[in-house]
Amino acid sequence: MKKIASNCVGVFLFLTHCCSYAQSQPPDQWRPYANDVIAWFETSGQGWGSVVGDFDCQGMSAGVLQWNIGKGSLWETILKDIPVDQFRSAMPTYGDKFHAAFTASYGKPLDYVRAFQTFKNEQACDSGHRGAQWTTDGKKFSKEVANLMQTAVVRGKQEAAMKANVDAGWQYAQWWAASARGAGAAPTFRELLFFTDTLNFNGKWTEEANYQKVLVFRGQRSNAEVMTEILDYLKSDIPEQVQSMEAGENADLWRDRKVADDDLNLLCFAYLVATNLSPTHRGASQFRLNTLSRRGTIIFDDGYVNGTRKTFAYPPGAVSAAAK
Repeated sequence: MKKIASNCVGVFLFLTHCCSYAQSQPPDQWRPYANDVIAWFETSGQGWGSVVGDFDCQGMSAGVLQWNIGKGSLWETILKDIPVDQFRSAMPTYGDKFHAAFTASYGKPLDYVRAFQTFKNEQACDSGHRGAQWTTDGKKFSKEVANLMQTAVVRGKQEAAMKANVDAGWQYAQWWAASARGAGAAPTFRELLFFTDTLNFNGKWTEEANYQKVLVFRGQRSNAEVMTEILDYLKSDIPEQVQSMEAGENADLWRDRKVADDDLNLLCFAYLVATNLSPTHRGASQFRLNTLSRRGTIIFDDGYVNGTRKTFAYPPGAVSAAAK
């Protein structure tokens, strides 16, 4: 009896350790699928070498998660520790000056990359009015930046940053799962995607959008009534919105979809984020409809984003909405 009891204690401690460890980070088999989804939203499949001009007042965005110049993320997260010789090798024409724009005392990286672009209205921060375009030299410059981003050493930095991003998304999803289902509840794969994309695209929201505020927003209304409000918002004529056409297509696509309570709660969370994006935050409010389109495409595993109707592969055992 003592031996059996001892074995049971040992098994209990082992399982407790395993479960605790498993909940501290997402399952390894989920990572490549999550990476593919988040990267597609950011680059439409262009991946590690994606380079985009100054459509949003951030100078330039590059890489699989579109780190940018304006917020300093491209330098601080990806390029800061890359030797200047790597810049020179991958960017034979512009490498020295691009590196100096970040490191020299006179360096102004925003001014440097904007010199390679023209604008319809440089004071606007929405893509439609700003109208950023690469000049002839800018096209050569952006190709060299793409070369740099795809080198082994820079790709390694991107991969490490992507892992950290998904880990942070998992922790964010744990916060939601605990609120929705109780302490210790593990996030679903959909919640991992949802909160990783939220964190990456909109930042962390816990005040204006949280589980309790979702319940208040839903109130005593039926699921259909709540869906109608959200989809009507997607279809509304809000000015200066990125991907407004896709938003309207999603409103039509999702209008007759049945949605479980847990998934509707996620959609309500996305709605609270979207409607609270501040017009005083440069560039943020133009992504209200795009925010809902991205999150809805995750929830329904079907939607229009980046000009494409998209569904995603799910890891074994994680059932997509489309497969239900």
